[in-house]
Amino acid sequence: MSDTTISDIQAKHSEAAGKILNDLYRSYDAIAEEKLDERAAHYSRLTDAQRAAALRDHRLDLANEAREEAKTKYTNAVHEYREQLEARKAEAEAELYGHGDDASADLLARAALATDQELKNLAQLASKTGNTALRRAALVAGEQRGLASTLVETLDDQAREIYAEIADAPPSEVLDRVTGDAGIDAVVPSASVNQISPPATDNPY
Repeated sequence: MSDTTISDIQAKHSEAAGKILNDLYRSYDAIAEEKLDERAAHYSRLTDAQRAAALRDHRLDLANEAREEAKTKYTNAVHEYREQLEARKAEAEAELYGHGDDASADLLARAALATDQELKNLAQLASKTGNTALRRAALVAGEQRGLASTLVETLDDQAREIYAEIADAPPSEVLDRVTGDAGIDAVVPSASVNQISPPATDNPY
């Protein structure tokens, strides 16, 4: 089983996303200091209002480029985050519940037909005897009834830790939102005109 947990993956993504956004904000700060090229042939013919508009447009172009670059980086990062989360969750579920290959049809049928109390007794028996196949059969049946969390309490520490890790994983609908275009746009901000065109100084151009 992997040593990397869902919590590790979340922390790594948070750090990566934070760096991408901090770099973007620093880019916006630098863009806010951009000046027009006074050596340009047309510069002297511009009115103050035209210079202000040209400076604003110049900074907005730079900000849009910076934002698109950051958006591409974040999109790649958040999709990689989802892939890693789903892979780790599948691995943890296989460890806890198995794939059915080590639990016989008889065990699965026995667990499926058991009452809730009998199912709990099976889980306790599996824990005492170290019978992985019985444990997995009981948990599969318990998961279908919404009893998995109760049954896990009868198991060993490792099984409880794995179950808690699986429970901490974001559901698919949340991952759909954060990896969708709207979710990404909400995280990677566009620069406002006020942000990149602060109040005029003596020589804003």
